[in-house]
Amino acid sequence: MFKDLKKYMIIRLHLIIYFFMPLICNSSINLQVEGLNSELDYNVRQKLLNIHTNVKYVDSDLKKKIDNAIRTGLRPLGYYAPTLIFFPLKSLNKNSDLLVIKVEPGDPVVVTEVNVVIRGDGVKDVDYQKIIKDSKSFIGKRLNHNDYEQFKNKLYNLALCKGYFDAKFQSSQLIVIPSRCQSIWNIDFYSGQRYVFERIKFHGSQIKEDYLKNISNIRSGEYYSATSVMELNRRFNYTNWFESVSISSDYMRFQQKKKIILDIFLYPCAKNNFATGSGYTIDTGPRTKIIWKKPWINAYGHSLETNCSLSKPEQAFDLSYKVPLFSNPLEEYYLLQGGLIHEDTHNVQSSVTTINIARYWNCSHKWQRSINVHWHFNHCSNNYIIKNIMLIYPGINISRIRKRGDIIPYWGDSQRYSINISNNCWKSDVNFIAVQVQNIWVRTLLKKHRILARGNLSWIDTNNFSSVDLMLRFFSNVNNGIRGYKYKSLYPYDNSESFVGIATKLITTTFEYQYNVINKWWGAIFIDAGEITNDIKWNSFKSGIGIGVRWQLPIGPIKLDVATPLIHKGKINHHFLYLYVSLGPDL
Repeated sequence: MFKDLKKYMIIRLHLIIYFFMPLICNSSINLQVEGLNSELDYNVRQKLLNIHTNVKYVDSDLKKKIDNAIRTGLRPLGYYAPTLIFFPLKSLNKNSDLLVIKVEPGDPVVVTEVNVVIRGDGVKDVDYQKIIKDSKSFIGKRLNHNDYEQFKNKLYNLALCKGYFDAKFQSSQLIVIPSRCQSIWNIDFYSGQRYVFERIKFHGSQIKEDYLKNISNIRSGEYYSATSVMELNRRFNYTNWFESVSISSDYMRFQQKKKIILDIFLYPCAKNNFATGSGYTIDTGPRTKIIWKKPWINAYGHSLETNCSLSKPEQAFDLSYKVPLFSNPLEEYYLLQGGLIHEDTHNVQSSVTTINIARYWNCSHKWQRSINVHWHFNHCSNNYIIKNIMLIYPGINISRIRKRGDIIPYWGDSQRYSINISNNCWKSDVNFIAVQVQNIWVRTLLKKHRILARGNLSWIDTNNFSSVDLMLRFFSNVNNGIRGYKYKSLYPYDNSESFVGIATKLITTTFEYQYNVINKWWGAIFIDAGEITNDIKWNSFKSGIGIGVRWQLPIGPIKLDVATPLIHKGKINHHFLYLYVSLGPDL
């Protein structure tokens, strides 16, 4: 009898543990939340991560913590009255037990009022007036705590950007009435007085301070603007006189006067910079380029650049001397250029000396324009016929480059337009008018897909084309846009491979698709088409197609292309494949 009683008590104890004790678990509890969309679910899971579930059983304390975490995760997104149901499930094996929480978010809280009061100088600021007007767009939307905080940050960030350095919130309230599912925003913002620029102090510059002042876009008495300070930094960096530019100001020192003194620390560039580069094409063979730059020569900001380019068919040396103007040193300057070029291609040898004097200045919408006068002397021989040609031709150039992004821009365009006129009236040997139009467009789709389109159109009008210097005629090579043909091979030749005929017009187009394969590596596929002729006919266009690789480096992208002719009509001396290696920007 005693043994039966003992057996009965053990069975009863097991039943009590099973039915009346909280759910016993092996070592930990897995939580599963159901009934929420992805946004709510993510927020809730972030809160649940802070709950310790490595417990023996689910008790009321654990449920309370889970309940509080879920409600805390839902409130920032406007749900203040959710319904939670717990379903504990016992594991049939040694795995962790599961606690399912079914959540019904309920009706969301909606913003019904947005009351924003601006005090101080900001009350008349059009940007603050726009913010107040835009704040009404929150009315009727589901409450989101992040929207509220971002709106407050917008008010304060605008104060920092526009010089309201004493700005503060007098009060800010996010009122929620869960029983009515309503929310009211009450914000009282004091902007204070707007600071102004008093003056600029320059430190460490090797350039005369008067020149630096004329580069500045900021004038004494102007209202402070962070945008103006960033533009000031850009302008000084763009001079290429300085290795680095640092602008600072401690506005706490100027709270009484409400005037800002900018300290600009300028660190000069090295007086001499050298760069070398090399490339290879099947047309010209190896090519080497040596560049020597003196970013600044004296305290007036004069600079010097020399380029030496060597290849088998062509050797060139040019020198440029830049003289900034005191009134606007950054955008207005004189450029004095000289060059020597020796070329030996297709039975033509020529030695050219050039001098160019140009005056540059910027006009509205960042267009740069220049007027120039070229002096050009060419001693050339073609099939034992020796010619000396001297040309003097003034010209006008207009150009603009816009881009977003650094080394490989994701958006941008380059536009160049020029006209040059040569006439016997000023002792030039040939009368002609030459017009050139060059456009490049870059656009990026979905971050990894980049489209580049390029077009060139050139035209020479003359009644004595045979006397026009060969160096000024149009030749289509990799620089002009048709890859896949031998160097200068698209120009008309006779049987002895000497230049013949009249070709007064050039048109080339390029369409290139680039894909960002990984990090700084891009793949490319392209097609080039164009013609050099006296009478443009679409059915006589020459085309080349190819593939390439782009490698992004700090000094610019390295480009490796392989191209082949796509359409071939007429006698053109070409190989099947042409290799091109180059370094430089697309725009």
